[in-house]
Amino acid sequence: MNRTLTATTLALLILAAAPAAGGPPSEYEVKAAFLLNFARLVSWPEGTFATPDEPLRVGSFGEDPFDGALESIVAGREIGGRRLSVETLGSSERARGVHLLFVPADETESLPELAEALSDAPVLLVGESEGFAVAGGAINLYEEGGRIRFEINRRAAEARGLKLSSRLLRLARLVGAQEP
Repeated sequence: MNRTLTATTLALLILAAAPAAGGPPSEYEVKAAFLLNFARLVSWPEGTFATPDEPLRVGSFGEDPFDGALESIVAGREIGGRRLSVETLGSSERARGVHLLFVPADETESLPELAEALSDAPVLLVGESEGFAVAGGAINLYEEGGRIRFEINRRAAEARGLKLSSRLLRLARLVGAQEP
């Protein structure tokens, strides 16, 4: 599948996940849809989930910038037979309990502490600030040409035991050392 077709497919997935409201989605509605689709395109290692019905937990670190958009987009959805749950976290210790953690730009200074605390935990770290992926995050959302795009540090994700879909990798700008 070529890059354009794959980009179109991801865009359609994002639009399908966005709430049906009048007018264009907000920045954080779009970012919430990206998080949902990242969760669909990542595989967690065997043993990550304690039980077959344990939810896939999505967290936002610090003050929640989504203003309910993340909860709205994941409400009632499942990935791989697992329901999704959303929580806002204030400490790196609690972050070990989630599977995908969004770090807003206001919390970027917490990345070194989070990366250290989660170095051996299967947590997909997603941020939205310049240098986030290079500094140890797995995926960074950024704006370019009025659109939200993303970059991936594959090595950071794989160090936490996460397997990224080739479809996801083809759509991303790769940063950091990419060899396994």
